[in-house]
Order: sequence, then C-alpha cells, then structure tokens
Amino acid sequence: MGFSMQTGDNRLPEMYNVIYSVGPNSANYFKDVKLVQYCLQKIYATGQYKAPKGTMTVDGVCGPNTRAWIRAFQTEMVSQGWCMNPDGRVDRAPADPNAHNVTHTITMLNAELKRLNPNAWVMLPVLVPISSGTPSGAAPKPVTVTPAGGA
Repeated sequence: MGFSMQTGDNRLPEMYNVIYSVGPNSANYFKDVKLVQYCLQKIYATGQYKAPKGTMTVDGVCGPNTRAWIRAFQTEMVSQGWCMNPDGRVDRAPADPNAHNVTHTITMLNAELKRLNPNAWVMLPVLVPISSGTPSGAAPKPVTVTPAGGA
C-alpha cells in the first residue's frame, strides 16, 4: 500500500511513496500499482505530455500499458534533464531526497501531479489506498512495553 511521507524538501514537503517497486521484475503489489497508475493517468490527462498508446486504467494490475506508460514518463523526464533511468520501474524513494544522485520516478510522479493537476493531487488519498508512513518510509514499529522489574 502506498504511504504518505514528509520529505524535508520545500519543493515537495509531502509525497506519496510506494512500499514495493512497480514494473518489470518487481513485486507489483496491487495498491502500489494503483498509486502509480493514478498518477500517470492524471498527469497525462492534463495534455502537458503526449500520452503513450493505450488506455491507463487504475486497476492495480501492472500490465503492458502500465509498463509502457512508466517508461514513457521516465523518458520524458530524462528529456527535461532529470537524472533517472528509463527502465520502466518505479522504486521506493528514500526519506532523504538528497540520499542518491538520481531522481526517483515516484518523486517526479508526485511533483508533476501536484504541479499539473492540483485537484487530482488533493484527491489522491481519497481515491487510492494510502497509509501514514514514518520519515524513513518504513512501516511504524510496534511499541513494546516491559513491566518494571523485568519479566
């Protein structure tokens, strides 16, 4: 399931991240795929970029259309000068946006959706299953309480 996280970056203070990667040789967890599909569908619906062939259906299945649309989006971002690998995969972004020398596809999906279609950005957590994450992007750890005196 996708989750929301704080980035510490003023340009995109909050974003929605995947837990498992989406695309070829990926887990393609249903709810993570839906997050990616929703972003792609709403970004391309603005007409800012020429949509790839086929229709993007937000169904949670990472089929040929979803993989082609991911690759097309990545290729578009590379043509704009962003450092990313157009491999058709959407991996989880780290909590620290400066931790790597590449821009993660999920980060750019968030940034472009928020920029091009703010209403879709606001509606994302209502229409796609999202949970609250932690700053590290990891699921919250359960708290263990030990009674005083051991045991």
